[in-house]
Amino acid sequence: MFSSAYGQDYIDYYQLCNEADKEANFGNEALALTKLEKAFELVDYIHAEKYELASNLAVSNRNFSKGYLYAKRAIQNGSTTQFWKGKNFRKFRSTSYFHTLKDSLETWEQDHLKTLNITYKKLIDSLFYVDQRVIRKNKRIKGDYLIDADKLPHNLYDLDSIILQTLIREMETHGFPSEQRIGRSGYEKALIIIHHNFRLEQNEKYHPIAIRAVQQGEYWPSDFAGMYEQYHMASKGQTYFTTFDKNLSEDNLRRINKNRIKFGLKDLSAFSLRRRGLSMKALW
Repeated sequence: MFSSAYGQDYIDYYQLCNEADKEANFGNEALALTKLEKAFELVDYIHAEKYELASNLAVSNRNFSKGYLYAKRAIQNGSTTQFWKGKNFRKFRSTSYFHTLKDSLETWEQDHLKTLNITYKKLIDSLFYVDQRVIRKNKRIKGDYLIDADKLPHNLYDLDSIILQTLIREMETHGFPSEQRIGRSGYEKALIIIHHNFRLEQNEKYHPIAIRAVQQGEYWPSDFAGMYEQYHMASKGQTYFTTFDKNLSEDNLRRINKNRIKFGLKDLSAFSLRRRGLSMKALW
């Protein structure tokens, strides 16, 4: 049994966040913030990125007190300070709210680190190192690990199954390697391992883990969609979330839209379809 960090259904949360993106794109910042705040009421854990957006929207409406509140919560959930360096925050950076924010920054960053499962994060770091540096020879990946080359298999890609089984075993103990459990950087490392293993037909049995993680706010819908689409194209010969099959019939678009909504993705109205659907350009 895989435990959840949240134990809640996040699909409505995702869809309200999508609606907020749409309103923000059309310049309706106040309505966009209202949509986000309704989304926040539905779940216990809010992703740092969504707090960043809420802060941005509040500051755009010169509501600096809310801008401060959501910026604080973003930092407490693992955001870096990059989000407040944009031009939207220029006026905010001259307020007393911003100076208070900066003065408390280190404390809130420490608060965030205390919430993480450091043991789990370190395990993910090591699996990612083997996956990227040892197997795939990605020299950009750094790590202080002692690897006995004599004990490595002749075909390094045989290590993929060992990494996957180790990750599955750790999920049984610690849960899905989500942003909440191991931070955004840890999640992104685990994501790479999950993506290139779960998309394979022989690992279809692990899809219920991924689907449950989406529903519980642990696996971003857009990240899941990339993996699941590749699986469907390779194993089923059919798209699931995209129009890359170039079939723009009403029935097919209805099917794709239904799948997208089911997993908390933006519907097809958020895209401009070009080259008979082979290109999906995001509008918002």
